[in-house]
Amino acid sequence: MQPIIPKRNYLRLLIALSMLLLIIMVPGVSAVAAEQPIARLTEFSGTVMIRSQGSWGVEPQVGLLLYSRDRLVTRGGSKATVTFNDGAVMAISANSNLMIQEQEETKGFFKKYTVAKRRIRLLLGKLNFSTGRSNTQTQLETPTAVCGLRGTAGTLSLGADGQPYIQFTEGGTSFIIGEFLSGVAADLPQELADLNVVQRAAIVANASAVQAAEAQAKAETGEITEAQADLELAVAAKTSAEEAKTEAVTLAENSPSSEIVAEATAALAAADQAIQQADEAISNAASQGATPPPDTPGDQPGDQPSDQPGDETPSDAEGFEQPDTDNKFQAPGSDPSQPPAETPDQPPVEDQEAASGV
Repeated sequence: MQPIIPKRNYLRLLIALSMLLLIIMVPGVSAVAAEQPIARLTEFSGTVMIRSQGSWGVEPQVGLLLYSRDRLVTRGGSKATVTFNDGAVMAISANSNLMIQEQEETKGFFKKYTVAKRRIRLLLGKLNFSTGRSNTQTQLETPTAVCGLRGTAGTLSLGADGQPYIQFTEGGTSFIIGEFLSGVAADLPQELADLNVVQRAAIVANASAVQAAEAQAKAETGEITEAQADLELAVAAKTSAEEAKTEAVTLAENSPSSEIVAEATAALAAADQAIQQADEAISNAASQGATPPPDTPGDQPGDQPSDQPGDETPSDAEGFEQPDTDNKFQAPGSDPSQPPAETPDQPPVEDQEAASGV
């Protein structure tokens, strides 16, 4: 893992951002210590972007340790497999964006005891999950629906319109907040996935982090000034905070979980503060003679080139159809008379049996 190493006064920027990403937890819940890995990257192919312990630009490699609140983003034909410490496995499809988190929760009235709780937050794309014999409580989260799992296996996916789908091959849910459709949404082509606001923000943040690391290396050899490297670092801190803010806004505006909305609201305030600090650092570096880059790294979906096979952007998205929404998972008290908004570009749902265990 090769996170960016900041300099001098700008160290506080990435420290502040790391704290934002690592300690915004459920009130009353203790996070797993940041230095303790919770999983490993056991397999990957193509372009995989990783934010680990608050830093983007981490180079993927088999065996890479992953920590609570780490994010994985796949593009094009890329895929990744994550294996948790307790043996649970998560296979991430192409053009996906997700966060993993583990924490300890105290339960019991007279006799207190702790339980491990795992949260997998899918913001885009598709993942296959298998908890095996794990005793960890697993919660799957999307921007518009949340569910708890009983020891189980299946697929969680999001359609082009953001509608969440779930399909079980084993087990089922212990609770549901919001609404899931039964089935599996078809894979999104990269050209549509890159238009998603959280995916776009992640692409920009990762590209900016890589550029900042390259700038620091050039400053050490005298190719550019230290002020210029400082500016690139501050820009990376800002784009990373903006990525966190994009996720927070998405959750605060759409999540049916009051717990998640509260976390997102706190994260939003922290992100705004981090952005303000980064702007001050950018201004300071500019006053020292640094020149702002002409364009923000990765500002266009295709700006992050890759020589990995299968990462090309499809030329079109033909064949997309509105899915069959007859079979729905609904939270108690939800109104089944209100169907999801129709979206002409929605991919078809793959023909699979209805999920079980609700």
